Amino acid sequence: AHTPVIHKNTPAVNSQLKFVKHLVRIEPLKTPSGFPAEQDMGDTYINSKGELIVRRLLHPVEPKAIES
Repeated sequence: AHTPVIHKNTPAVNSQLKFVKHLVRIEPLKTPSGFPAEQDMGDTYINSKGELIVRRLLHPVEPKAIES
């Protein structure tokens, strides 16, 4: 199965990719909802389209007292 991996675009990484470029597929990372904040980085994943998706944690709403 294909597992996406993120690498920085640095000269060191690019020199290593020269040897395996015929074996890998290099695609740019897409951020449809914008780049996540530092606190949201743990709640992200890359889907099969190469998009960085941020899973927002849902916080329960505190029930308000009903006044009658």
